[in-house]
Amino acid sequence: MHLLCNTFPETSGNPELNEIKIIGVGSPFGADQAGWQLVDELQKKLKHTEPGHRFTFMKTDRPGVRLLSLLETNSCVVIIDAVDNKYKLGELLLLDKNDLLVEQSGLSTHRTGMAETIQLGETLSILPEQMLIFGICIDVSSDTQLDYEIIRKLSEELGTILQQELRLPLH
Repeated sequence: MHLLCNTFPETSGNPELNEIKIIGVGSPFGADQAGWQLVDELQKKLKHTEPGHRFTFMKTDRPGVRLLSLLETNSCVVIIDAVDNKYKLGELLLLDKNDLLVEQSGLSTHRTGMAETIQLGETLSILPEQMLIFGICIDVSSDTQLDYEIIRKLSEELGTILQQELRLPLH
């Protein structure tokens, strides 16, 4: 399941440079830090990519609709957020926008969920040309962060998916 709106776009400022923003959504509490942890691991992995790709990494604390301001001017965005699913603990889900809209706030661990935010962005026509949304399955009732080995494994898995979906030359 995934949302891939268009083929990989070129940026208007420099046709030789593909700009990709990777956003970790979370909070400083327990396993909800998983999106942040995964962004940290991806940043290590992606710092050695070939020329032609510029990455921006950011972590945001329960942004709600503020997330839209982070999406607005970007042609390619990858969002990583924890989802409440203790039965698939530590699994990575590639979420489709339509699945999010059907679920509404059932997946998010935040007050204004990803589904509502994406739906608003679509209504306002401000979503990026290309967007991938990933959910990391956590147990929100747990105060414990995901084990580093799980984050490292998810980083490898996500790196492979990004390499395929965005045609990234990862090392």
